[in-house]
Amino acid sequence: MATFTNSICISRLPSLSLILTIYINSVIADMTPATNAFWIWAGFVMPTLAGSALWSARPRKDAWKIFFITSGYQFLLFMIFASIIKAWM
Repeated sequence: MATFTNSICISRLPSLSLILTIYINSVIADMTPATNAFWIWAGFVMPTLAGSALWSARPRKDAWKIFFITSGYQFLLFMIFASIIKAWM
């Protein structure tokens, strides 16, 4: 039952992230690319990876280790992309 509850909570993150990003962009016009990258990662990438860890057939401890490694890697990539975009702009 906890897996279903966690899955429902995680499924709400993309909409919350999108709402926050749009609201912050409309209120604070100078939102940095790194902040945008963080919200996109937190709202779209991380919930997808967390869902795969929740429903994985691997042992729980191994699934979460893989989740943290993979989500950390994706977060690092998003920050690198944001740095490149900021330098390009």
